[in-house]
Amino acid sequence: MNALSHLFGQAVASVQSLLHSTEAGEGFARKVAVARPGRPLPEGFRPSRVVFAILLKDGTDLTADTLFPFSQVTLMQTAKILEA
Repeated sequence: MNALSHLFGQAVASVQSLLHSTEAGEGFARKVAVARPGRPLPEGFRPSRVVFAILLKDGTDLTADTLFPFSQVTLMQTAKILEA
């Protein structure tokens, strides 16, 4: 599995943790409070979207044509899981 496919799996695990683990949600809220003083997350925050910010080492644009086929499939599966 390449690094991008692993990243997509981490996104699913992170979102599921935020949705189903009080401890994870509280920990995330604490980190946001430190990073954004005076702008805490709203009570009962639930993620509504995931953004992948990916910078390839060689500066190549990441497109459907440059994304490995396995990663394309993994990204599509990730999107379906996160939409559910």
